[in-house]
Amino acid sequence: MRKTILTTIFLCLSSVVLMGQVSDIEKEITTYQAGKPYLISKGRQLLLDKFMEGNWQKVNEITDYLRQIEDTNYMALYPSEYWYVLYWTQAYPELLMNVRSLDSVTVSSLYRRIYPDYDMLQLSMYKKTLANKNSLKEQIDAAKVGQREKDFLNLHLDWLLADTRNFKIQDSVNQLADHFLATYDSTAYDAFIRNEIRYKLVPSNFGVTYGLAAGYGIFTDNLVDHYTNPFVISIGVGALYKGFDLSLNLLFATPKNKKEIPYSQGGVSSKSNFTVAFPHVTLGHKVLDNKYFRITPYIGIGGSSIESPKDKNNTDEENQALKDEVDLGMKTTFVGGCKLEIKLRESLVDFLSLCSYVSLKYNYIMPSFQTKHEGMSGGLHTITIGFSGGARGVKRAY
Repeated sequence: MRKTILTTIFLCLSSVVLMGQVSDIEKEITTYQAGKPYLISKGRQLLLDKFMEGNWQKVNEITDYLRQIEDTNYMALYPSEYWYVLYWTQAYPELLMNVRSLDSVTVSSLYRRIYPDYDMLQLSMYKKTLANKNSLKEQIDAAKVGQREKDFLNLHLDWLLADTRNFKIQDSVNQLADHFLATYDSTAYDAFIRNEIRYKLVPSNFGVTYGLAAGYGIFTDNLVDHYTNPFVISIGVGALYKGFDLSLNLLFATPKNKKEIPYSQGGVSSKSNFTVAFPHVTLGHKVLDNKYFRITPYIGIGGSSIESPKDKNNTDEENQALKDEVDLGMKTTFVGGCKLEIKLRESLVDFLSLCSYVSLKYNYIMPSFQTKHEGMSGGLHTITIGFSGGARGVKRAY
């Protein structure tokens, strides 16, 4: 009995001690201010407020402090944020020196540190700078620096504010960079211009495609005696390699039979809805590709079937007879055709080259129903229009 009481008392005291320890740790965690990350976060918040107020003396003080507490582990300001400050405070000599000091090794090392917590500093600075771009350029033109430096600052500011995810905008920046390089034979800014400002991204060799289209089909030979010309729907996905286009497609059509079709268990009345299924694989290669459209002829192979409408009131025996005697089962099918894709948009998103098209496509489908079903020779012409798109990775051309 005594031993039990002592054990109980010991357990209670242990619980109290543990609870005290947990409470101390919980208090320490909730009141912990994570040193440098905390200072960086608070400093960026204060910098944002003062930047938007236009208090440039305070902006300089905060910026200097944040750059002083940066080290090999922590980044306090992104390079673009620092440049925004220097443009607004007209600290052009410091900005030019900072740019000259950045080479490919230095730039890559900057981003191997711990980033600041996500906030609105960079975006807010960008928006305010973009809205006042003309006045900032006027200040550059009036600055007491050489013409070469003024030209570089204007180029650098254009690049800093450009949406270079858009190929056309990046091309315009490249033209400005080429003009600077052609005007000044060799400068301390050439490396930065060639490595950071002037570049061209082009689609990589591999990509994927998709498409959705609708249109009209025309039967030929004996098939036209049995079925009406149908409405067709086509869907497809594919893979790209250089100029080659490998595509997996599925085409549906909905013809009606022109006359009654008898079979051993009954008959299918005229003008009943039949279903054509045409799964196929095609391989094409572009013969023309410019900024407006792309033309790709192709050939392929697949299968075709024409299925009669099923009646849920039929017996299993009737359905089986219908399938055996009326349906044109899946048969090997060859296809040839060509597609014209009119380009709607090309863009660069998250290092992907995206393109969307209006697609006009012609197919000639050649099934082999006659090998099993006498009097069912013929093919199907289809013309469809729809939307398609593609995505490729990107690589740097220069």
